[in-house]
Amino acid sequence: MEEEKLENIVKYFVNNAFYELMFDDNEIPNISFDFKEEEARNFINKIILENIEFKISEKNQIFNAINNIDYNNPVIEVNDYKLFFFAVNKYIYTLYNTYINNCYKDENKALFSFQLALKYIWLRMTPDDFKNPENFILKNIKMLEDDTFNDYYNTNGYIGDIDKEHSIYFKNRIASTFDEESKEIEFFVGSKYLDINYLPTVRYGIYTIGDKKICEIGSIQNKVPVDDTKLDIVDDIRRRLNKGIPGYLKQNVEPKKLLSLLLFIKLLQENNVNEISVPSMYVLDYDFHEIWEQNRKDVFNSKWSDYLIKLYPTEYMSELKEFEKKINKVEFICQNKSSDYTRLFERLTYHIPDIKVLEYPGELSNYMKLSIPKYNVTDELIRKLKKS
Repeated sequence: MEEEKLENIVKYFVNNAFYELMFDDNEIPNISFDFKEEEARNFINKIILENIEFKISEKNQIFNAINNIDYNNPVIEVNDYKLFFFAVNKYIYTLYNTYINNCYKDENKALFSFQLALKYIWLRMTPDDFKNPENFILKNIKMLEDDTFNDYYNTNGYIGDIDKEHSIYFKNRIASTFDEESKEIEFFVGSKYLDINYLPTVRYGIYTIGDKKICEIGSIQNKVPVDDTKLDIVDDIRRRLNKGIPGYLKQNVEPKKLLSLLLFIKLLQENNVNEISVPSMYVLDYDFHEIWEQNRKDVFNSKWSDYLIKLYPTEYMSELKEFEKKINKVEFICQNKSSDYTRLFERLTYHIPDIKVLEYPGELSNYMKLSIPKYNVTDELIRKLKKS
């Protein structure tokens, strides 16, 4: 029975995932697979040969790639192929069920995300994960199964009051399949006048080792465009968070991201999560953003022919101006998600007494790891934000 199930999983992977991952670079960078076990290569080859009549050209390429690894691409080293395929299968079905139970009642939307997962989950891999993909997938399953903030999928959570007019709230969501982590929390400042200022979104995943919960924070990014008419309270927050901070701790640290991080730590501590793990590098990230940016350029250029530019010069210049704001950002984005991102967590040492840096990236792994002591982040933070 297990053999038949494994065969079906590998067959699905051969028919729906391998080719795109290894040869189609229109959406994500190509990767290679190194199946260390001879049994694994023989099993996959058997599946290919038995189904060669379907997509013959693609199957030939997959067959050759499994037996002749292309080291020009990042290589996923599969040490236990049965564990790997069963884990991938469990992950995509767990994702599907998570969407159905918490987000999408529309099964077609959930199924669409389920299918995309095979393509995009690899974007979350660090160099360590490429050498141990089995653990990477198993960890992502644990993150999806964790129910720490499940009560806030459809209900806003309350953090605290800043003053008589403004309060801080949050909402929990399943992240997109191409985002850095499986879940995300968005914080926002609301007023009695119904004005809302959105703060950067924290993308996270919580998993358990033994009896200890660990939170992996993959990114903190602006998701909702900033409304310039609603900046007064946010600017005030930024000023207060930077007050008295040494210059070297301000460098490339956006106070709004810091605020979201501090608020998120508050939620973690309320749920007995006191250890944080921070990826310092995503192997495919730079190439992925280059592909994404080139696709945007292609779409824009195909829309505006020389004839249309001459016919609608004002509209063209207006769209071009907006388009140029969104391109040539690859270096900036990747720096925000690597060195600047690590610096954001280093800044915590100023705001939270007795925080412990357990590990810096490159010492034992590609992660920065921190232990947060029992400390009432909320009261201290709200106190600093309140107007004197």
